[in-house]
Amino acid sequence: MWPHVPGSQAKLHTGTASRAKELAPLANGTLRSIHRVTCCIFMQRRFPLSRARAVIVALLFVLAGVIVLFVVAPHVRQSSRPTVFELGAVILSIGLISSAYEFYLRRAFTEELLDAVGLAHELKRVGIQQICTDAELDWTNLLENGTAYGLLLLEPTAWVAQEWPRVMAASRRRQTQIRIYLPDPGGDGMPALAARLALQPEALSQRIADAEQEFENAWKNARDSKRQPVKGSSLEIRYFPGVPAFSMTVIDDAIVFLVGPAVEREPADPILVFRFERQEATSIHEWASGQLSRLDAIAPVYAG
Repeated sequence: MWPHVPGSQAKLHTGTASRAKELAPLANGTLRSIHRVTCCIFMQRRFPLSRARAVIVALLFVLAGVIVLFVVAPHVRQSSRPTVFELGAVILSIGLISSAYEFYLRRAFTEELLDAVGLAHELKRVGIQQICTDAELDWTNLLENGTAYGLLLLEPTAWVAQEWPRVMAASRRRQTQIRIYLPDPGGDGMPALAARLALQPEALSQRIADAEQEFENAWKNARDSKRQPVKGSSLEIRYFPGVPAFSMTVIDDAIVFLVGPAVEREPADPILVFRFERQEATSIHEWASGQLSRLDAIAPVYAG
């Protein structure tokens, strides 16, 4: 048996307790910071992409591990450094593994899965880039970098306020051709379209007429100002008859279809978006171009 030394157990207990007490604020503070930031990220509704959340959390773990290893550890007591280094190594390892998965392994796994079920070639062939709701679509890059626009709009009020300024900005930077197609506010299809959009026919007709006036006035004012559209740019506005089944935006090689509910739309109902983009012409691009050509044939230029 080991000889008993008076007070040895008390000293051992005291030393362990003091080290634990010393490390407690460090561990609690680090974990509390990570918890607070990750909670903020996951609770924010304005950050809808799960992959983006995962990447940020992984990078936070990497940062926390580096701080613990290279900032905190050198300043703690010699006897406590192994524990601090282990804590930092664990946090850093979690962050590095998560980062590797998000930046490489997730995409590789998805590609292998698509190849396994035979979808990768078909998705690439048609050029599909994104399927989402209208709130998730990034219109900025699409609209500000275009040169040829074909805009088929059902209810253009919100689009005019939010997206039209970006098209006008593009026309001031490069030569652009803009074609806008609107439902005829005096056409026979207005009651059916208004019912689908949960609006009164008179209200929808007025919204379309106001939007057309806004398009026309903005273009005329720009041409009369110092910040004119680039020479050679053009705007055409056409009213077409009938009830369109969807909204469509064609911008150079990109096509965006916006599909609403099958029946009457409620104000809170999202719109489903399909975005296609490919340099080579595909059957989707040929079909969309054909739709605009048919509209050109039946809808004379109203303004432009």
